[in-house]
Amino acid sequence: MTEQGKEFLCSYQFDGAEWSITIHAASEQEASRRMHAIGMTGRVDGELVADIPAYALTVIRQQSIELATLRARVEKAEWERDDAVATVRLLQQQLKFQDDRLAEAVETNV
Repeated sequence: MTEQGKEFLCSYQFDGAEWSITIHAASEQEASRRMHAIGMTGRVDGELVADIPAYALTVIRQQSIELATLRARVEKAEWERDDAVATVRLLQQQLKFQDDRLAEAVETNV
């Protein structure tokens, strides 16, 4: 596979106007061969609807990791909250039981 480290500006005529495109190639000669290949075998594959720079993908990936970490923290906090609520309910039941025993003891000794 050819290294495509350079970008060449190429021009062509269409409907009486001059247009330009860029071609990635290792050399000017390769860029010329690529332009020729476009004329021979080129096709339109579809409309370009977005051009996302590579650094944007890194940012998106980092934000996805941070979001997953935040979701895990929220889930843990919800679990801890549910555990705390269950503990409070248990303590309330134990307190009511102790209150009832104390009331019985008071009634028995009165």
